[in-house]
Amino acid sequence: MKVIRKGRTSKSVQLGEIDTPNVSSEVLAAGINPVDLAIAGGKLPFRKLDAKATLGFEGVAQTADGDVVYFSAPRPPDGSFAERVSLDGAETASVPDGLDPALAAAVGVPGIAAWSALFDAGKFAAGDRVLVLGGTGTVGRIAAQAAIAEGASLVAGTARNDEGIADLSSIGVVPVDISSASTTSTQLREASADGFDVVIDTLWGPPLAATVEHLRTGARVAQVGNSAGAETELSAPAFRNRGVTFAGHSNFLLTAEQRRVAYEKVAEYASNGKIDVPLSTIGLEEFPDFWARMADGNARGKTVLVP
Repeated sequence: MKVIRKGRTSKSVQLGEIDTPNVSSEVLAAGINPVDLAIAGGKLPFRKLDAKATLGFEGVAQTADGDVVYFSAPRPPDGSFAERVSLDGAETASVPDGLDPALAAAVGVPGIAAWSALFDAGKFAAGDRVLVLGGTGTVGRIAAQAAIAEGASLVAGTARNDEGIADLSSIGVVPVDISSASTTSTQLREASADGFDVVIDTLWGPPLAATVEHLRTGARVAQVGNSAGAETELSAPAFRNRGVTFAGHSNFLLTAEQRRVAYEKVAEYASNGKIDVPLSTIGLEEFPDFWARMADGNARGKTVLVP
């Protein structure tokens, strides 16, 4: 079968073939995520892969019995960037009947992050006013849609251009234009004059610093990523006097059961149209070129491998 393996550097991969007659689960789709770059680069000590291992952390597969399941962390040397995979030792979750496998894969890692950040780190409750820093990213978009579906009284999300603003508006999210640092605070006030109860932060950096002044008493900040910078300056009185709590989120801090529940919640909403992720698909032959672009930071949007 055809598989994707590590190349000579973390920015390159190679398409190869191996003989695995006893591997019977067919990979229908595999999500491609930043964590795959980290794994290929040897940056995650709990998932070390040798040169012969297949890359790919998550996907959707059809078993020999015909069941369609979401899976993650297949036991090396197996990986999801392949035509087939062994599910022995992998974490699995149910996929709703009729859900497109590509979408089912697309809401995997980012969906688990979004749901868990919202409910575990963010302590979301119906009626909360939610701000998503990074609303146009996959994690942010899923978090915003999940908050709407679960009864938020207001959901706002940040964007940096007209396309992102229009996209957020189309899914019922109040857009906050952060293209200009000097007007971010004004934009946040216009989005919610009463402030925010929950912040899902995938940006960090200056956007979070501007947000602190707009948090309600007892607000919760779930810190998920730092695409706007690894460091920021925060006003201590601004969050101290409001009783704001900060909680870091990582999918790897969750239990397997928490990841399963989070995935199945998001997948159920995806199956009934309440969560949608725009995506593009590629085949195995196109994968090496896509990987190089992703490694250089030139890949945009959500891409799913369909072997």
